[in-house]
Amino acid sequence: MTNARTLVKDSGDIENNTNLTGRTKTFGVYAVDTFSFDDFWHLTSGLRYNYQEVDNVDKRAGSNGWFAYWKAGPELILLLV
Repeated sequence: MTNARTLVKDSGDIENNTNLTGRTKTFGVYAVDTFSFDDFWHLTSGLRYNYQEVDNVDKRAGSNGWFAYWKAGPELILLLV
């Protein structure tokens, strides 16, 4: 087995070596609509949904890391024209 720490040439710093691979999956959906109350007042509303998965594997240390993240972001705008 090789050493997981290597001295960086001419700097005196030690660098940690890994054999890391990773994959991400991302998905998003956005919907928006405008409602007109009359010729002057308009209400625009929307929603965006994001989902992301991250999967990392460190082959040197034999460890895995997986997590998922999701978020829904609303939007609301009242407009007078």
